[in-house]
Amino acid sequence: MMTISFIVPAREWATVLDEMVRQDIEHSRISGELIDRQYSVHVIGWSDQLPSQLIRSDVVVARGILTEEAHRVVPNTPIVEIPFANEMAATAIRAVREHGHLQIGIIGSYSMCFNGFGLNDVIPGSTIRCYRQEARVPSLTERLVEQAVSEGCKILICGPNTQKVAAARGDCYAYSLPLSVESARFAMTRAKAEAAHRRRDREKAAQLQALLSSTDDGVITIDRRGHITAFNRIAESLLGVPAIQALNASLDTILPEEWFDTHSPLHGTTSAVIDRNGRKIAVKKTGVLMGQQVMGHVVTLRGCAVGEA
Repeated sequence: MMTISFIVPAREWATVLDEMVRQDIEHSRISGELIDRQYSVHVIGWSDQLPSQLIRSDVVVARGILTEEAHRVVPNTPIVEIPFANEMAATAIRAVREHGHLQIGIIGSYSMCFNGFGLNDVIPGSTIRCYRQEARVPSLTERLVEQAVSEGCKILICGPNTQKVAAARGDCYAYSLPLSVESARFAMTRAKAEAAHRRRDREKAAQLQALLSSTDDGVITIDRRGHITAFNRIAESLLGVPAIQALNASLDTILPEEWFDTHSPLHGTTSAVIDRNGRKIAVKKTGVLMGQQVMGHVVTLRGCAVGEA
């Protein structure tokens, strides 16, 4: 089962996710469609324990600065960002309807500010200013709110935590950007697609590992950048290099290019016989082509019998 984790900055967001699940269950009851049980969805509140929780996730769903922080904490995990556009436009329209065309300040992540600049088309006549927030600088929140107000922003649109800081001042109208069921479901659909892709990659990796373990030859696979992506036990034994050291390293660090027969075709098969720890090893490197494009290489190694080579 694949684990999808939603990071939420406020309790209200968890309520929206609960409503999304409730609607899905109701839809399943009415339509007779089975609920997808291949995914386990976890709702995680932002906290100091977040890194250890995210490490166990197959896909992470977040918004704004929480997305940026998730990229920092789990850089190798797919991150799906919940879209802003609909809620941003609806919040701005509501603010202008309630308070008129006052100057608006957007305080948030890069992507939130990017969406904020698009409000000029939604509410023409209002000036929009954007202020970049960062997750790892809590003290920046008060400074950004102060800066926005001092620069004439009377309406602030921001995240729930920043909204509390701004509302406590009493000299501006602070709106927290909400989460809608529609945006949560859109992100969930993308997260399931990412999880399915990751599951297929794992299955392929397991199949490849089973194949590599069953052969009597040493096998090394290399991606288009020349980095080692697979290194079986026979290759470890023949070359005396542990797989943990070889994986992600450049092939040149283990088998330098100059060792191979340079007279063979550029992307075809090249070969060499090397001496490693007093033993002759026959090495063959074959290009993996897709059309005219080189996708990588496969290297096979076999110990030479006495008198061979």
